[in-house]
Amino acid sequence: MFGINHGLIVTALVFAAAALARWRTTTTRVPAFLGGSRPFALLLGDSLTGRGFQPEHHGWVASLSDRYSRKLDLVNRGYGGWNSRWVLRALPHLLPRWGPDAAQCRWVTLWLGANDAVDEWAKQHVPLVEFRANLRAIISQLRAAFPEAKLLLLTPPPCDTDAWAAHRLRQGKSSERSPQQVGLYAEAVREVAREHAGGESAVLVDIHRAFGGADGKGVSSLTLEDGVHLGANGSDLVAGEVLRALDGLGLGVEACAEDAPGHAEIESAADIDRWYTRGLPCSGLRFSLFYAMASTSSPAPAVALMDQMATDSFLSSLAELRSMPHTHVNEKLVGRAEKPNDFGVLEAKKWVNEQLTEAARSGCYHYGAGAIGFTANAPKLLGR
Repeated sequence: MFGINHGLIVTALVFAAAALARWRTTTTRVPAFLGGSRPFALLLGDSLTGRGFQPEHHGWVASLSDRYSRKLDLVNRGYGGWNSRWVLRALPHLLPRWGPDAAQCRWVTLWLGANDAVDEWAKQHVPLVEFRANLRAIISQLRAAFPEAKLLLLTPPPCDTDAWAAHRLRQGKSSERSPQQVGLYAEAVREVAREHAGGESAVLVDIHRAFGGADGKGVSSLTLEDGVHLGANGSDLVAGEVLRALDGLGLGVEACAEDAPGHAEIESAADIDRWYTRGLPCSGLRFSLFYAMASTSSPAPAVALMDQMATDSFLSSLAELRSMPHTHVNEKLVGRAEKPNDFGVLEAKKWVNEQLTEAARSGCYHYGAGAIGFTANAPKLLGR
């Protein structure tokens, strides 16, 4: 029974990890899906967000979704009539649903205050002090759930008091809103945004100021006939303000990679495979992987390593695997190996070819993240 050269395996895996790290810092265009689920953005708030997909009113969320098409999925979690108290209470039920996919969240919009600001006798009213505390608590939970995401805090827009009063009268109800009251809650959002502005992890999108301020003048051209919910002009304004903030954070549309090639880039179906694999460190990592395999005297650890790679869902490409001739792999293998050890050069070539063939037959080949994970598992896989 031949001995296992643990040093060569560990060296090769370290080389693979370093190659992947260099690629991550130098590659400028990466497929949007790389690393698991698709990137997404979360939009959290009340009906001003919830109605954001309404095409008849130029929904601002729909506008963003159109611009980020094939780059980012927008998840609308706007709940009509909700206030900050209810959103805070619901977060423990909402946030765990993402699980490991939370790492793919790029940015979050938080837009509350319009309902909190109603008069004290209304059930949706939240006192100003509690509103600030609720915002801070919501932000804390969002940051814990989506640590890599940027947070955009939107101020509530002023309302058209006369239009809202007429709307409520038609419903047989009295008005409970005023632009002055909303202005106080908008200022509370500004205060909280200033507290959380460190490192640009949270930015203010001042919709209240963009709509004309606390007096509510001119709001009628931006809202529907109820004086509160957004009309086409208001939706366009909100979309523009959010896009401007995202551009400032380096998260604009042009900064996001697409998840598939355009038709102009495709001459044949094979071009699709090439588009997804370009820029990836395939050759160097494949060499490191199979060098580690062939450096062992016994196939058992290598088989375990191949199983580890094959079960990882990071990225697979049968076409790309076949694009590199086996002889080229063998030449690099023999050229790098100072001593082919007891396994022998010819045996190593044969064994590598067998592993490549088996990988191609299964249609699975892992590009590299598993190699880093394997380093920690090496003692177990090597039977040490």
